[in-house]
Amino acid sequence: MKYRVGLLFIGLLGAGFAQASCVLSPKSGLPAPHNFEVPDMTVYVDADQVASTTTPVTHYDTAVQGYPIGYITCADGEAYGKSAMNLPPQGAGYIFPTNVPGIGLKIIWNNGQAFGTGQLPAPGNMSFAPSPTGSWVYDAASLYRIEIYKTAETLKLDPQGANIILPPNDYAYNWVISDSISNAAQILHIGAIQIVSTPSCTFEGDKTVDFGTVTGNMLNASAEIEKPLDFAITCRTDYGTYSTTVSVTSDSASTDSRYIKVQDSSGATDALAIRIKNSTGGDLLLDGSTSETLSSTGSTLPAEFHWKATLMSQPGAAQHPAEGEFTAHAEILLQVK
Repeated sequence: MKYRVGLLFIGLLGAGFAQASCVLSPKSGLPAPHNFEVPDMTVYVDADQVASTTTPVTHYDTAVQGYPIGYITCADGEAYGKSAMNLPPQGAGYIFPTNVPGIGLKIIWNNGQAFGTGQLPAPGNMSFAPSPTGSWVYDAASLYRIEIYKTAETLKLDPQGANIILPPNDYAYNWVISDSISNAAQILHIGAIQIVSTPSCTFEGDKTVDFGTVTGNMLNASAEIEKPLDFAITCRTDYGTYSTTVSVTSDSASTDSRYIKVQDSSGATDALAIRIKNSTGGDLLLDGSTSETLSSTGSTLPAEFHWKATLMSQPGAAQHPAEGEFTAHAEILLQVK
């Protein structure tokens, strides 16, 4: 005996619906993505500059894009945004820490009309309401800005190193559809940025060496009168220590630069002389060609120099100086590293 069973298959066939998604417009400028460049640069920071997360040490603006990058068939609500890459999380003020502790980097995008806040990542959704689709354009005038911040009162820089805050790389991008560098419309590349700190120093000011009352007889027979010439400079540095090189010059030096010609009360400069010796007793030439160096002075500690100024008769002087006040001038030159 055979039975036949009828089978009824039922279902619902609906009209297919495909979600629109952004595609690069055939009228878009190229290349896409566009690469913004920050070149290699050196940033100079003063050692006494106040730390701040609101006032940058310096900033750099890239060139504008120069052409629009456009997308079409974007769905209302399509995702877009800005993101960072190869960077640690942002800190206060949307500032990224760098490889140099106390130096921060902020990345700010300009849409061609205004700068943003610098917050990264910053996702959003396109809105074309009431239309279900629309176009999305990155303006020809858009650009990136980077800002460099000193976020610590004292840096710890390597005196022998380059102190590069970040290696050259891509660090930010604008994307559409989903957060991926493969969906980037714009990419920011930053070159090597070196930090150089300038010491901040205080000096005691002008120095006066008073020889008191001197008689001609005191300078007879090659006699000399020696007085201390002590001075110091104190520097704050981000390298831990600093070195100071000091030399001396005078507009009234002898032809061999070995002494300063002293002017007496009559205006004559052919009788008296002053010789300058360094802290170890060595003669200093008055043309700046000889110097004394103190190395490895700790930050905020004084570099102290103990020179001597020696009053004497000029070699070959035929007469005593005129009675009254006598003067001589020299300039101490200090170079700090």
